Amino acid sequence: MGRFIQKGTLEELNAFLTRFYLKEFIANGRSKIKFVTGSQGSGKSYFLTLSEKDALACGYLVVSLDGREVPLYDFKEIYSSILHKIDLNTVIQRWADKVIEYCGYRPEDIPEGALFLNYLASRGETDGLTRRKIRKALNEMFLNSSSCDGNYALACSMLTSSRLGYPLFPEGSEKTLFSWLYGEKELKMSEIRLAGLAPFKITKVNARRMFLSLVEVLKKAGYKGLCVYIDNFDSLLN
Repeated sequence: MGRFIQKGTLEELNAFLTRFYLKEFIANGRSKIKFVTGSQGSGKSYFLTLSEKDALACGYLVVSLDGREVPLYDFKEIYSSILHKIDLNTVIQRWADKVIEYCGYRPEDIPEGALFLNYLASRGETDGLTRRKIRKALNEMFLNSSSCDGNYALACSMLTSSRLGYPLFPEGSEKTLFSWLYGEKELKMSEIRLAGLAPFKITKVNARRMFLSLVEVLKKAGYKGLCVYIDNFDSLLN
């Protein structure tokens, strides 16, 4: 961090980083990588805990990784490890809630477990105008984004549709969409095509773009951004 930080001042350092980076620099659309170094017992893990709590309070989605468990030399594995730490079902529901609000309804009025389209049908409101609003909301949220990979945006849009009940997408493709997002190696190109995606996988070649796409769609769910904390990062040197 440029100078040795005594344990008694870790709270002050964290307060500065929270104010300058979490509330201003990163909140304004930029990104930052910070390394915390110190001898064993100097408070590095404690500092990460302080920062994680502040990031959550500021509205970020927080992911914690252990450098001893993640191949840090392969960004595709880092991306996959981050995504596996995220509750995607919660994120998808937040996307769906945004669409519901865009259409002029309140997510809390939808019965638990019910599809938005079924709720509309019970009210006799599945007219063409509402359907067009749903499509427009999905396009604006995902498909019209120039900073998000097209396949990534489409996969997220389709998973959101599965919670809304509209638009319909290839039956049985939800599992494939999840597998594609997670970058599972076993996924076949034929399965990717059947799901409606362009036939390519997430690899270490394109993982950085997919990571940036992940950050972009998380913001669409209402998060300020994504904060990733990696403890025991020095294991990379071993």
